[in-house]
Amino acid sequence: MWILRLKSGDATLTDAEAFSRWRAGHPDHDAAFREAVRTWRLLGPAAQVVSARAGSTPNRRASRTLSRRTMLIGSLAASVAAVGILSARPPLGIWPSIGELAADFRTSKGERRRITLSSDVVLDLNTQTSLSRGTSTRHFDLVAGEAIVTCRRSGTGPVEVAAGDGRILADEAGFAVRRDGRFVTVTCLSGDIDLHHHAERLQLGPGQQAGYSSDRLGPVTIVDPDATTSWISGLLVFKNQTLGQVIDEVNRYRPGRIVVINSDVARRLVNATFHLDRLDDVTAQIRDAFGVTITTFPGGLVLLG
Repeated sequence: MWILRLKSGDATLTDAEAFSRWRAGHPDHDAAFREAVRTWRLLGPAAQVVSARAGSTPNRRASRTLSRRTMLIGSLAASVAAVGILSARPPLGIWPSIGELAADFRTSKGERRRITLSSDVVLDLNTQTSLSRGTSTRHFDLVAGEAIVTCRRSGTGPVEVAAGDGRILADEAGFAVRRDGRFVTVTCLSGDIDLHHHAERLQLGPGQQAGYSSDRLGPVTIVDPDATTSWISGLLVFKNQTLGQVIDEVNRYRPGRIVVINSDVARRLVNATFHLDRLDDVTAQIRDAFGVTITTFPGGLVLLG
C-alpha cells in the first residue's frame, strides 16, 4: 500500500512523514517494507517484458480478448516502472528514494551517526546517508550520501564498499566515500585502498582522492583529509569554493533551502568555516561578507540576491 501511495504522483510531504512513522512503529512494518521493495525489484524486469509484449498486440481481436492475467501483469509492469522512476527521481526530493528508504542504515537531514559493526569495522554516516549491508559485516552498498569507513585487518577478507559503478576494497585503512547521484568521490584517509571502476583500478594512499561517474574514472588528486572529513567534528570547511557550491553543501544539513538568485553572487569565492549546530547563522554571515540581500519565507526558504 505504501509503495503504491508514494508512487501515485499524489503523495505529499505529509504522506512521507506518515510513512516514516508507520515504518518506525514496529519491526514487522520495516520488515514488510523491505520485502515489498525486494519483490518490486525481482518482478520489475519480467513485468516490463510482459508489458512490452502486451503493448505490441498484433490485431484488434487479440487486444479485445486479453486475459485477465495479462491485464494484471500489464498493470503490475506499469506500477513497477513508476516505482522505478520514483526510486531514481523522487519528486522535488521531498522524500528519499525507495532504495534509500529500504537501506539498513539511514540518517536524516542534519543527522550524523557512528555505527560499530565489530571490533574491526566502524562506520561514520553523514547527513542524508543510506547504506545497506552486503553478504557480511565487511560488505556494504552506499546507496546515497557519505560515510567514513575505518577497518582493521581480518581473516574474513577485505572490507568492500560498492558505490554506483565502483567498488572500494581495504584491509586496514580509513577512507571516505561520498555518492551524489551517479557521481562518487573516494578519499583515502589512512592506509591504502583499492578503487575498482569497471576494468580500471587505482590504488590510493593517505590524502589522495579520485572520483568517478558511470562511464569515467577521474585522475588522482591531492586533498586535505581534515577538510574533507571536517563534518565529523561538527564543522564545514570551505577553501576557494564558489558561494553556489557552499550553499549546495549547507543545504545538505540545514532544514529548508537556501537559494542564490544572483548568478554573479553565486560565482564569488568563499573561504570559511561554519559550525553545523549554528547553520542558521550562515545567511547573516554571507550577507555581511558579500553585501547581499536576504529574503526569508516560511518553511526555512531563504533567497540570497
